[in-house]
Amino acid sequence: MKGGLAIPHGKSSAVKEASFAVATIKSPLENWGSVNPNNKVQLVFLLAIPRERRRGYSP
Repeated sequence: MKGGLAIPHGKSSAVKEASFAVATIKSPLENWGSVNPNNKVQLVFLLAIPRERRRGYSP
């Protein structure tokens, strides 16, 4: 993404409950895969999503 922001995400059977984490990077990462090859990542939001939808959950 633009502006030094990355949001890795995915669904996994190892994840039992949806959660997230935020990390700030002291030295910008220059080799992070991005739509903008010049993007330098300084802020990362990680989304962990269970593969299976839990009963009683309705988006």
